[in-house]
Amino acid sequence: MTALDSSPVSAVRRTVVKGLAALGVAGSVADPAAATQSVIVLHSATEDVVDYQFTVSGELRKTTSSGGAPVDGDAITIDPEDDRDGRTVHGATAGGYDAYAYTGKVTAFDVTDCERADVWIDGQAVDACDLVDETPADGGGPSTLPGEIVLRGGYSSPVTFLIQVSGRIYSTRRHERDSEYEQVEWQLGGGEPTRDRYRFSGHVEQLQTSDGEVDVVVRQRD
Repeated sequence: MTALDSSPVSAVRRTVVKGLAALGVAGSVADPAAATQSVIVLHSATEDVVDYQFTVSGELRKTTSSGGAPVDGDAITIDPEDDRDGRTVHGATAGGYDAYAYTGKVTAFDVTDCERADVWIDGQAVDACDLVDETPADGGGPSTLPGEIVLRGGYSSPVTFLIQVSGRIYSTRRHERDSEYEQVEWQLGGGEPTRDRYRFSGHVEQLQTSDGEVDVVVRQRD
């Protein structure tokens, strides 16, 4: 690991990830016309398989409609391996397109590799990584902790980082999901993911990064 910059948390460049309220993602103000149907289209940017799972607050069904996304309707398929269970769907795409019509809002969203997934909601392109970050994790445990740290960087050269908090910190994206750490010391880029995410309790005592391109978002709710 390279030497870390001694900059305090306040000196780390931060980028605020804008909410996805306009696209019907949980956490936004409820729309009175919640029964209005929306369409979500998912696509893997390469031919590698990308698994996805999401839940909505209303009704959910498979469709071949593009919902206004720039996709040839013939490219959207209905595959038997895409499993819908009530308001939740588990599916996969490998260069193809899957589409679902739903009412209400997206209340949970996860994908095996958000950087290789393309998503459109009602014809608008959505950053799949932002969609993962903006929706709550299923179950209890770390998802109930009040703090969240999201890091992005290391695109052109690796960036190392160190995080220490006064309470508990869990990984939600790396290694075993929900792994607990006393502190986090890792790398973005250079063969490692260019994005990382953690849940924590208490407050951030130390957050340092090495030189390089890195954006850090720290969120904490009461």
